[in-house]
Amino acid sequence: MEIKPFKPTSSNSQEVYNTSDMVALIDADKYKYIITYRIYKNIQDTGEQLTVDEALDSIINEINNSIKFKYLVFFFSGKSENTFRDKIGFTKKYKGNRTDKVDPYMYDGKMQDLAAIPNAFRKYGIVFKYDDIEADDLISMVCNKNTFIISDDKDLQQIPGLHYNFKNGDYHLVDQNKAKRNLAYQLLVGDVTDNITGIQGIGHVMATKILDAAVNEDDYINLAMYEYIKKHGQIEGIDKFCENWMLLKTRTGNEEYLKTKYSDMFMYINQITNNN
Repeated sequence: MEIKPFKPTSSNSQEVYNTSDMVALIDADKYKYIITYRIYKNIQDTGEQLTVDEALDSIINEINNSIKFKYLVFFFSGKSENTFRDKIGFTKKYKGNRTDKVDPYMYDGKMQDLAAIPNAFRKYGIVFKYDDIEADDLISMVCNKNTFIISDDKDLQQIPGLHYNFKNGDYHLVDQNKAKRNLAYQLLVGDVTDNITGIQGIGHVMATKILDAAVNEDDYINLAMYEYIKKHGQIEGIDKFCENWMLLKTRTGNEEYLKTKYSDMFMYINQITNNN
């Protein structure tokens, strides 16, 4: 299935959200696969193999034609097995369902291209990639009122702030209420993509009904925890809830250890967003 390029924003979106003075935080993991897919597709269509730079240039042109921004910052994930989530997936191995799959878009040199892509992005903005943490966490840690997030990943919908979905070309604002509800929803239904099991028997309809009972934004997480306890009993229920909380919840910029460990990233983002 073809991965769609950026879709130009509507005039209404641009009028409501003026992002020209904001820093774009880009979840760049998916672009590794968009770039290599375009290389693969060009080989199939023309017999010619694009370079990483050629495929990337077309993506950057789409970004420039679709949105306004002050700076571009690209975030890439380290290997899943190096992250803290790999150590706490007790029920199922974190992302353990992604192994031994045949790549339908393989071509000669693809693995070398994938390794080269993060450095190729440095022509267009700053790149942050650490071996032991995922892009979602990095973005969650540094986002502020002067940034907006570019991604179509549902995991980032738990992060308050302005979001731009490059698939449909729409901006949307995630407030604290929506952010907490989105996280609680994932806790209930799980995340098949990352091999995270939610509560058996709870799908979209049931999860929506459960969360609709919330009186205020602080109720969402409590309602989700209650369902774990109701399903598994107090001890096992809290245990499973805590496991999934750590797997699903992105890290924040309030954690002192992380602020020290990734101090270069925090310092740079604070400088370019005037968030001192």
